[in-house]
Amino acid sequence: MKMGFKWKAEGKWSNTEIVELLRKLCAKIEYKSFYCQIGNPFYCGYFMNAYFPGKLIKGHHPALVSMELFLKANAVAFTNPHKGIAKKFKDPDMPLKSFLKSELTNTPFTGYKQKGHIYYKTRGHEEPVNEKASIINKLFMEELDKYKIEAAHIAAIETQVKEIVSQKFTDKLQEDVSRKRKITELNDKMESLEERFINQELTKELYDKYRLKYQEEKKQLEEENVKGDFKSSNLEKAVKNGLEILLDPLQLWVSCDYDDKQRLQYLLFPEGMRYDKENKRVRTPRVNSVVSLISSVARVSEENEKGYLVRSSLDSRFVERTGIEPVLPG
Repeated sequence: MKMGFKWKAEGKWSNTEIVELLRKLCAKIEYKSFYCQIGNPFYCGYFMNAYFPGKLIKGHHPALVSMELFLKANAVAFTNPHKGIAKKFKDPDMPLKSFLKSELTNTPFTGYKQKGHIYYKTRGHEEPVNEKASIINKLFMEELDKYKIEAAHIAAIETQVKEIVSQKFTDKLQEDVSRKRKITELNDKMESLEERFINQELTKELYDKYRLKYQEEKKQLEEENVKGDFKSSNLEKAVKNGLEILLDPLQLWVSCDYDDKQRLQYLLFPEGMRYDKENKRVRTPRVNSVVSLISSVARVSEENEKGYLVRSSLDSRFVERTGIEPVLPG
């Protein structure tokens, strides 16, 4: 029974599912009795008396579960009105749940099935959107297929992308060196400032003013250093994995289970996807920068009549505005 409280507190299973799990552990328990037992304070070392209504009395019997676990399990039970209904959150027919949002309200979509049909719908009542899952899934698949690269061009694409990434990494290293030098200079300034204040060469007002100024500048530089902290080997790995995924991202997505579909979706499109029902189209607010770079290079490769890439054919502005996100998994 202790495991029953634990599972209930985790909120992942319905009462019916928990009873089935307990039975597999050879526990003789029925759904109705489990529901009553979850709310019985006897299991956490207390009992109630008819002479003292609403009051818990500490018993002398050993507690099966802690008061904390008891309260947590009952909080889950109280907030879930469908205690015996096993909810199917990870439905493979609705892989875009939560990932998909309304273009109009930015409200996430959930899903449901009705009379053999599957639908996505937005939560809440503000400008509700309801659409057949088959329509949105098809639009997403078409969008995903746009990023497919030709296997015949992969060697040229990899060479060009690695050149761009290598240059980007070199630029980042130079920026890191410059920031670290500025941080050292600020530390020297703060040390000098403190000495001048101790020697009464500065008023406290000026000392506080410049100390705060230097501290804020240093904090900003340190935060920028953390954001730009990555290794060349990680970038090369990201490029390699990105190329493998984009050989056929649609087929990869179709072959995944619900969890892997969600991971792949957020990997390629970190901010999810928007659906415009009026115009029947989907939009991706942001594409993973490594994927975006590979896709851009691939388009140039396919248009190149000679079958290889010329660096000048890439839009230099793309290189300037692209950040590197080495997040693609191995």
